[in-house]
Amino acid sequence: MLRSRIRDLLPAFVMRWYRHRRWKQGLWPKSEWRGDYPSWASAEADSQGYENAMILERVTAATRAVQEGRAAFERDAVTFPERAFDPAVLAALQAMVAVSGGTIELIDFGGSLGSLYYQYRPLLNGVKELRWVVVEQPHFVERGKSITPPGELSFTHSLSEIPGGEVNRVLLLGSVLSYLPDPWEFIREAQVYRFRFILIDRTACIRGRPTRLTVQYVPETVYPASYPAWLFRETDLKNAFKSDYQLRSDSVSPFSSLRIQEDGAEVEWKSFFFERKR
Repeated sequence: MLRSRIRDLLPAFVMRWYRHRRWKQGLWPKSEWRGDYPSWASAEADSQGYENAMILERVTAATRAVQEGRAAFERDAVTFPERAFDPAVLAALQAMVAVSGGTIELIDFGGSLGSLYYQYRPLLNGVKELRWVVVEQPHFVERGKSITPPGELSFTHSLSEIPGGEVNRVLLLGSVLSYLPDPWEFIREAQVYRFRFILIDRTACIRGRPTRLTVQYVPETVYPASYPAWLFRETDLKNAFKSDYQLRSDSVSPFSSLRIQEDGAEVEWKSFFFERKR
């Protein structure tokens, strides 16, 4: 309670500086994963959930700060004053731009209000034509359309709404697979669209343990919430794509390294870059 009151009294720029310093020092509040559930319904029953309206407003405020130049980028409704990026993700994006001759369509599934677009677009070179389409829940789509000027970034609520025919089409899955009730079914359905590339960013993987379904607890300093979340065994995730896709690279995200509190199992955020087999 006292910390919350102090935060309310501090100027916004002081809080932004404080968050950035904590993040750079590795002291940023960490999520926790607990349990090993047999089904999504059982994990959901043990979750508090979250308030969609509250989170949408926080994400909107953070996105506006980026749009207006008051922040370099945002993630999970938290703003950062200095530009930062995952070198492996940027290299994958840049490689896709180069291979496509500078014309590319990127489908950002679960992309919030364009978090990754604002983080990485200023860093991309050689882009001649870019369509960055965020696929999100209806209330995020409506808000995205209302605050985003016409241009490269657009919003829709379904993959099926996106016209086909684009050869250099990319599927971007930024920290989203863990929060789908059946990620394996989604992966199978996504491959029907025959994306040329699939880039998975910041996805929680568990070291040396089977894939498990947990409840993730978000620090209250970010937003109060708990919800079902998958922790993937890396080989399971790779095998889900290997029939149609070749793994070009994988890497550990530089932004966080976490552990499950209950049993000490190590969890790390990983990124994977796949290209469709010819």
